[in-house]
Amino acid sequence: MGLVAERGLLKVGIRMNSRESLGVVLDLVREDGWEVSRRPVEVAYLYSMWVATQRPQHRRRSRGFHLLYSGPGQISRSLDLEEVLTALRRDLRLAYGALDEHRILVSGTIISHSGRVLLILDTDQGLPLPILRELEALGAEVGERQSCFLNQRAEFVEALSSNLWRKLDLIADISHGDSNGSNWKVLDTGRSALQLSRHSRSQAKTAFPIIAELIQRVRCIRGQVGAARESAQSLLAALAESGTQPV
Repeated sequence: MGLVAERGLLKVGIRMNSRESLGVVLDLVREDGWEVSRRPVEVAYLYSMWVATQRPQHRRRSRGFHLLYSGPGQISRSLDLEEVLTALRRDLRLAYGALDEHRILVSGTIISHSGRVLLILDTDQGLPLPILRELEALGAEVGERQSCFLNQRAEFVEALSSNLWRKLDLIADISHGDSNGSNWKVLDTGRSALQLSRHSRSQAKTAFPIIAELIQRVRCIRGQVGAARESAQSLLAALAESGTQPV
């Protein structure tokens, strides 16, 4: 059993293994402004949700875990159904937000220090733990690794469920380079756009015009990670020298 949720031009399908979960999912999508349909249509995303009910065959199959898949990939596995529903809500918001022509969706870590805000773009391994610890030791406030939206005014939204935008002062991309130590350098416009677009989940036709506008307002740097302390100090020094240009 399942349903089709529609919001604007986006249609997603959600399959479930039990009637017990149908009502919960219906409430979730309707709360976020989705319209529900049972008619067969072509969908952009297909989610599969397995709820471990008290039925013996259900509990044996998933070992008591509630599971959520997007296509073939598992995006949540938990004994707590609320955690799985939260993952579904977050991913639906990401999918809808990625269609917005006036903002782009990127993954990264938000760093705040002395009233300025830095976005470190995501890497495959996430923010290196030694650098994260050094940033905190130097007094920086390190946020969670998350997906966030950036708009043309060099602002980011703090939470996908919020409309609260904050000004961004610096964007950094940490690359695991050679052993030359902390070698931070300013990127030119073209390479900055490529770095941002590499981390964006938005479509290229949406991302590039916004990125071109964004990098005129905020400084972008790329670093080669050497000693953690020097890298953290270099990041905060660049943040202190940065500032968004007048719009």
